[in-house]
Amino acid sequence: MVPFCYNMHLMIEVPKGYHFEEADQFGTMLSKNDGKEAFVLINREFGLINHVLGYLPSQYTEFFIDQKIAPVRVLDIGAGRNSVAANGLQERYKEKVSVIALDLLPANQKSANIMSIAGDATALPIRDETIDVVYSFQLLSHMENDGTYQKGTAVLREIARVLKPGGVAILDEEFYSVQSPMNKVFTKFFIEENCFMFQKSGNNSEPGTISPGLPRPILFLGKNPLDPGIFRIQEKLVGNF
Repeated sequence: MVPFCYNMHLMIEVPKGYHFEEADQFGTMLSKNDGKEAFVLINREFGLINHVLGYLPSQYTEFFIDQKIAPVRVLDIGAGRNSVAANGLQERYKEKVSVIALDLLPANQKSANIMSIAGDATALPIRDETIDVVYSFQLLSHMENDGTYQKGTAVLREIARVLKPGGVAILDEEFYSVQSPMNKVFTKFFIEENCFMFQKSGNNSEPGTISPGLPRPILFLGKNPLDPGIFRIQEKLVGNF
């Protein structure tokens, strides 16, 4: 890690092999030096992420709360430097949840209720089988992909490792949905990682108050054995209106 002066006011430690750049359309981005990855540095509210992911993160969190798990441990991967979504989740459920906010960049905020950590999603600095719910928005679809899905699969394997038996993860992954090799990844995780995986179509739409963009596939990863009640939870809304 090396320091980098950003906006002339703040020293930020930049992960090795990355740099900051300005893009007219997206604003500030954290880009890999070889140009194969680029992450937009914006803060997003939990309400928006929850909406785009069909309200599944909140429904699964509430499912575990109803199972008298206290607190429900939630992991936000790609949480941003201000951990805005993680804070919104914590404010919604109070002491019923414990949230870990992970990002490549170190967080510039401290909260007694949020554990903000800097780390790589391909090597999560989290103990095995300690997380109930994982969500991530626009992470894997921006990661380096050479057609073999090695890096994305490494993230999925890490998620599988840290999930408790019965735990679930929800991700939006556009690039997986159009690539046939993803079927091999599904099979690999079902056999080797003891996980259940499927994709939601993302074609449902109904009126709402947030307009996040076009419908997108949702990737579900659940660590066996799963409570049958998990499968009765349905996505409520993914749409542009």
